[in-house]
Amino acid sequence: FKNNVKLIFSDGATFSSSKIINKLDTQNSKKIKFLNNLKNKITSEGIVKIFNSIKSKKILVIGETIIDRYIFSEVVGKSGKEPMLVLSEKFKSDCIGGAAAIAKQIVSYSKNISFLTCLGEKKEYLKSVNNYLKGININYLFKKSSPTILKMRYVDEASNTKMLGVYNINDQQLNKIDENKVLNILKKNISKFDLVIISDYGHGFLTKKISSFISKNAKNISVNCQINANNNGLHTIQKYKNPNLVLINESEMRNEMRDKDSPSRLLIKRLAKHLRARNVIVTQGNEGALFYNTKLKKFIKAPAFGSVIKDKVGSGDLFLSIFSIINSVTENAELALYTGSLCAAETLKEFGNSKILTKEQLEKLVIYNLK
Repeated sequence: FKNNVKLIFSDGATFSSSKIINKLDTQNSKKIKFLNNLKNKITSEGIVKIFNSIKSKKILVIGETIIDRYIFSEVVGKSGKEPMLVLSEKFKSDCIGGAAAIAKQIVSYSKNISFLTCLGEKKEYLKSVNNYLKGININYLFKKSSPTILKMRYVDEASNTKMLGVYNINDQQLNKIDENKVLNILKKNISKFDLVIISDYGHGFLTKKISSFISKNAKNISVNCQINANNNGLHTIQKYKNPNLVLINESEMRNEMRDKDSPSRLLIKRLAKHLRARNVIVTQGNEGALFYNTKLKKFIKAPAFGSVIKDKVGSGDLFLSIFSIINSVTENAELALYTGSLCAAETLKEFGNSKILTKEQLEKLVIYNLK
């Protein structure tokens, strides 16, 4: 070719062009250093063995199910009579998200996945959620006087830019009857699980009484307690004590600690001590993630592996799910960080949680990138 163009052809059905993109995207010094360090600690056979060992783990996922609706529209212009933007709706797409996406992400890793969640009193989307989560044992609470959580986002079709969010939520705390139903389910079952993964969106499902019970009775807890438009200033991860893993983003951590200036590593240590957490991960956007192990008093910095970002919704949940299950069977934190980062990177490429890697896909992608 005259212009020095190089063509690369994929020659198998295992992965499409995304396989090559993921490989080429590692060509940066921080990523290369991280991957080279990981290569020295694990073999392909070791990766397969770790992935297969998750199969026997009994895992419980807890959290609200959320319907993420994307309404793709064309911007017509400003209203002639009012200071209002006018949109022309083109099409819409619904994704099942929230904690349901966590259960979906890990269903191919273990034969013993259970899910405790809530939907609206009228059981909206029940059939869709059941179909989405085939192979998972689900316990539903149908929250009184509440709809199934629906988060609508209006997106400019031409640029894929989100312009407006409209949420249909009743984020009041569960009434005593519903709270006792959840507690009774947990009392009968929580001791059976090797790992409990919690994604708490602060919409009233996980009350202080429920979170306290989980903290005292679960063997191994991984928790993400998210701040959003509905709960900002009212929601706290301090509901949970003694977790094995806390996942939180940088701004959430600073909000939690009421400190916008101190170094991240100092705040992570303070948060870990306050929660009596054994491991803390702080996600830092384009800067990747910072992991801290309290027993070893050791930090590990992982770069961000996502190069294409269309939508951040759900990426933290999938990072939490994969890191938690890998971390439950190995002390190789670098491998857990890398696998979690790869899953997060995949979901960033599309709206909602429409891009979820199966066990086989992730295993092959990890091994391929570490060659």
